[in-house]
Formats: sequence, structure tokens, C-alpha cells
Amino acid sequence: MPSVLVQKYCPIHEHDNTVRCCSCERLEFVNARYISLGDERSLCMECMESAIMDTSDCQPLYHNIRDYYEGMNYVTC
Repeated sequence: MPSVLVQKYCPIHEHDNTVRCCSCERLEFVNARYISLGDERSLCMECMESAIMDTSDCQPLYHNIRDYYEGMNYVTC
């Protein structure tokens, strides 16, 4: 089970501006390092490991998925 699903915290952190990961919603805890994305969003290190930060990084995956569906005669945009 992902650790975020068992994270316990005081309810006051729902409204006290404690930093949250924009991907998994995990609250930043003491001694944790979150990466600021510069637009009021932050990522925890666990999510940062799999985050796609540049569109060009996901282009090969996009093309593989598109080709797969087109090979099954599905219409793609």
C-alpha cells in the first residue's frame, strides 16, 4: 500500500498552508524535501522520480500508444 494512503496528520494541516505534493497529496513533513515547481505546486521526492517534466520526455510513449490504437483501427486525434 502506498505510504500516502496511511499518512496520519492533525486536521489543522488541512488549512494551515502545509505544503502538499500536487501529485499524491502527501503533506510535507519535517526533514522532507519537496521540489517547488515555481507555480505554487510542489512534488515530493517519490513522485519526482516518475514525474514527466518536459513534454518531449513523453513523446515516445504517446506515439507508441497512438500507434497501438491505430493498429486496432481506433480513430485517434
